[in-house]
Amino acid sequence: CKVLVVGGGTGGCSTGAKLSRILKKNELIILEPSDSHYYQPLFTLVGGGVYKVADARKNMGDVLPRNATWLKDQAAEFSPKSNSVVTAKGDTIEYDFILVATGLQTDYDKIPGLIEALNMDNGGVGSNYSYKYTERTFKALNNFESGNAIFTYPNTPVKCPGAPQKICYIADHYLRKVGKRNNANIMYNTSLPVIFGVKKYADALWKYSMMHVTPPMSSPSPLKKCTDLVNEAGFVDVNPATMQSSRFPNVF
Repeated sequence: CKVLVVGGGTGGCSTGAKLSRILKKNELIILEPSDSHYYQPLFTLVGGGVYKVADARKNMGDVLPRNATWLKDQAAEFSPKSNSVVTAKGDTIEYDFILVATGLQTDYDKIPGLIEALNMDNGGVGSNYSYKYTERTFKALNNFESGNAIFTYPNTPVKCPGAPQKICYIADHYLRKVGKRNNANIMYNTSLPVIFGVKKYADALWKYSMMHVTPPMSSPSPLKKCTDLVNEAGFVDVNPATMQSSRFPNVF
């Protein structure tokens, strides 16, 4: 194809739409496995009780550009030297240009016990970084009566670095609105090994009545494996001014 877009999220969808206006039909392929497109910037307001997660969802086929060919599959192997991508189903797609718009993968499993906590009834833990868990944030906030309300930030790059703070501020506003703010000790904890250097106080502060967790995140595994394309952190090595690969001029 002329242009291959890997990923049908907001970045891949919007850029694909612009490219589809200047490319002929079938010159643009969008590689995306999901049937659902979620507008993730809305997840913060879902976690704050302003919207439902269904408000952030649309059918993938309704948002992808009509002039593009949608392949319902995902990238399994990137080969920039041969201008090709191998999909999870084993197909090979050759391209003239490629736009890598895979987004980040959320590594909830890197925090022991987190997935279990997120799936507990009335567990008091939520996360706005997945459609599965963002409504749990407001459930925890709505059920909050008193105690510590903890908001975390991991030691990795994340989608929208401001979002972990936004939900903290929304929670503060909500608790004031319902008359519970004086009962809440709101803590925003960034990516240090412990909250304080003294273990006694660190352990005490990790007791909570509600918690919003921003999980560690990383580049998708197939992308990290392509050392020709990524930097030491596992992300596509690009010129920040142009978003063009520093190694392959047809990769963006």
